[in-house]
Amino acid sequence: MPPKKEKKVQVKGDEAEKTILEYLEQQYRPYSVNDIIQNLHGNISKAAAVKALENLTAENKIVTKVLGKMSISVANKVEVDQSEESINYDEELEVMKQNIKEASQNLSALQTELSETTKYPSDEELDAELKSLQKEVEDLSHKIEAAKSKPSISTESVNKIKSLSASITSESQKRQKLYKNFLKYIAEFIDPKKLIFDLGLEEVTMVQNKA
Repeated sequence: MPPKKEKKVQVKGDEAEKTILEYLEQQYRPYSVNDIIQNLHGNISKAAAVKALENLTAENKIVTKVLGKMSISVANKVEVDQSEESINYDEELEVMKQNIKEASQNLSALQTELSETTKYPSDEELDAELKSLQKEVEDLSHKIEAAKSKPSISTESVNKIKSLSASITSESQKRQKLYKNFLKYIAEFIDPKKLIFDLGLEEVTMVQNKA
């Protein structure tokens, strides 16, 4: 039968405060309470460590800062080597805060861009609308050609039809440009030709103004 493992004796109270303070002064780096407990090999319970850190902070022997849900502590004043390798905790903290701020700004910009992108019509809606506009342009073009050969229709009427045709053609071109821009946007994620094939869509041909 294997020998009984001896139960580890954990320090607390003043002894726990002394042990933690000596460790923080020796390392002179920021640690969370869990890091301290682990690095001291479980010689101090979490409850005792938390209490010791609170007392040391109140006595201004260490500095404790809260980052989200985590508290980190570092020795307050220690005579250390002021070489390039010495750690400036405040500077590190400011760099971390700046990185978090920049990441938040980037996330906000991406969310705004995504929100704007989702406002565009679906591929099916664009395809249907473009086909409808193209048909209108073709119909109006036929009417214009027919009007040119019929003297009973006034020049003013022909000009109105031409103007309407040009307006519809312009709108169609805008929609087609939006459609192509959308295909360019999704090209980063999927092959546009494959998407068009999978959805049963047709390649878009830009509508040209007819004289």
